[in-house]
Amino acid sequence: MIPVKLTLHNFRCYSEGQIDFNKFNAAVIVGYQAGNKEVSNAVGKTAIFDAIEYVLFNNSRSKLDNLINDNSEEMKVTFEFLQDDQSYKIERSRSRKASDVSLFIKESDKWKDISGRRGSDTEL
Repeated sequence: MIPVKLTLHNFRCYSEGQIDFNKFNAAVIVGYQAGNKEVSNAVGKTAIFDAIEYVLFNNSRSKLDNLINDNSEEMKVTFEFLQDDQSYKIERSRSRKASDVSLFIKESDKWKDISGRRGSDTEL
C-alpha cells in the first residue's frame, strides 16, 4: 500500500487538514503551538497516525467517540492509496449517533463506489 492523500474533517484536534504524500519522499513530523516551537506536546502529531488507523481498521487507542473534535458532532477521515498500481479511497465518518464507511476505486479519473450494502460488508 502506498499512501497518496489523507484528509481530516473534525478529527481530534483538526477541524480541517490534508496531507498530500506525493509532495515528499520522506518526512519528520514536528509540531508547535501558536507559533512557539518550544511547545510541541499535544499539538496533533500522533493524531495523523490515529487517523490512518481509524480509517483503515475502525480502531483507535482511545474510545472512537473521543476522535470527534470537541467542537463538533461529526467527523470524517478520507485516505487515498495505491495498491498494485490501482487507486483506492476509503472514507470513514462518525457522529455521536452513527458511523459509516465507504470504499472507492478509481476508474477513468472518477471514483466508483465499491462499498457493500452494509458497513460490515465494506470493512477491510
